[in-house]
Amino acid sequence: MDYSKFDYDQLVEALNTMDKEAYPENYKTLVYELNNYSAERRKKQEIENKTKSLSIGQLKQKLSATDDPVLIELLNQKITCKLWLRKKRLIWWKWLSPGIIALIAGIAVPGSLKQVILPIGLVAFIGCFVMAYRASRNYQKSDPAPQFTS
Repeated sequence: MDYSKFDYDQLVEALNTMDKEAYPENYKTLVYELNNYSAERRKKQEIENKTKSLSIGQLKQKLSATDDPVLIELLNQKITCKLWLRKKRLIWWKWLSPGIIALIAGIAVPGSLKQVILPIGLVAFIGCFVMAYRASRNYQKSDPAPQFTS
């Protein structure tokens, strides 16, 4: 089993619940991972847990208030990822909003006009969805998602 992706608490929990005699190889691997779990890796994990739910503004405040190079690196990575995701969501909303309005307008039309307007609203929504998908794909190609290693 590969324990390299586990955080420190998960490693300790796995060690406490594992049967040493039943799984000797896994036990040795787990003890090795625990012994080699670096202080920097543990610090990164703690920072990750503390900053998981912070907004971009809060992350920028933390970034401006620190001199710790590990914290600066992690906060910059989190800010970059959050900005990328925000822009991608905005692309979808920009293109989908008119289609949603057209679909709602088609549903809201009373009487016999609904037979004409509803299909037009549906086609407009589908067209907007396709355009949103294409814009999102083009964004991913021109500005790929940030990839960071820990």
